[in-house]
Amino acid sequence: MAIEVAAKPVIEKLEDLEVSFLFEGNEYKVFVTPFGSSRYFAASKLLSQSENQGEQAEGFNQYVATLITGWDSPEFFGGEYSHQLALTICDNPKNIWFTLAVSKQVTETVKK
Repeated sequence: MAIEVAAKPVIEKLEDLEVSFLFEGNEYKVFVTPFGSSRYFAASKLLSQSENQGEQAEGFNQYVATLITGWDSPEFFGGEYSHQLALTICDNPKNIWFTLAVSKQVTETVKK
């Protein structure tokens, strides 16, 4: 069964969010998938599946890593963007500054 479309739909591209970090006078950017994207919903599902505190922490790290789509400075972030590298960064407890900043940016955008 076909659905008739009366007018050409406006399909807007969702622009990635940017999370900026200042370090020694230089700015480094991480690009994050926006609220409403399929990747965002997949990431959110990871959070809802966590039951105990250990799983919640792991789920949170996976959630943030899934939201990340790239970065502008491989030398600062430890290599070219890959989901595995993003997950490695997020899984390191010493990088909580990173995961919290990405999560905060997404939360602020969702609230708007």
